[in-house]
Amino acid sequence: MEAAATLIKEQHNDIYVKTIEFDFSSHRTLQDYNSIIFEKILNLNVSLFVLNTSFFQPGDFLSIPIEMHRAMFDSNVVPSLLMVRLMVDKLLTRKNGMRSGIIYVGCN
Repeated sequence: MEAAATLIKEQHNDIYVKTIEFDFSSHRTLQDYNSIIFEKILNLNVSLFVLNTSFFQPGDFLSIPIEMHRAMFDSNVVPSLLMVRLMVDKLLTRKNGMRSGIIYVGCN
């Protein structure tokens, strides 16, 4: 993410880019997300939110243990739901009625 942030900054010097590293596997509650992530962006006018919560175990579906499927679900689906819920009000109430968006980066 830092490499992408650097590239964006180089190409668009009028844009402020902030990356936040967060371990979705060890933080599971909305309170964790609020205290660790949301407080860092509380005073920012966020126009584009890029969500990258991807975790994937390649292989044949049936050969992957059910515990790994559960870990992928817990690391991909639940954090995405919580992050969108945390950010949606901030994105919908941007200053001056400006538009905003969410880019979800998944894995295959």
